[in-house]
Amino acid sequence: MRSALPVTKRYVYLDHVATEPLPTSAVEAVQSFTSEKIYGNMFREYWERTTEKTRRTIATLLNASSEEIAPVPNTCEGLGIVANGLNYKPGDNEIEYLLNALKHAKE
Repeated sequence: MRSALPVTKRYVYLDHVATEPLPTSAVEAVQSFTSEKIYGNMFREYWERTTEKTRRTIATLLNASSEEIAPVPNTCEGLGIVANGLNYKPGDNEIEYLLNALKHAKE
């Protein structure tokens, strides 16, 4: 895992979701995507297949179905989507409520 994050050669890195270094594989994927876009080879079918393959891979890691995986731009937006779907009541501690809801969703 550390070899996938070049930043760990110079620093100890503790993720805090606000900002993060990119793993080498993410950099390579972005470079591939932008190269395709620069040369006009943005075939929708290719990117749809790539997205579906990624969803299946993530689903396998999480023991879920690919239909349960929704790509989002970042962790903060994903947590926001989950939080907005919860039924808060006046006086609830939102952070504690969110963490408990996520914990129980896994059970």
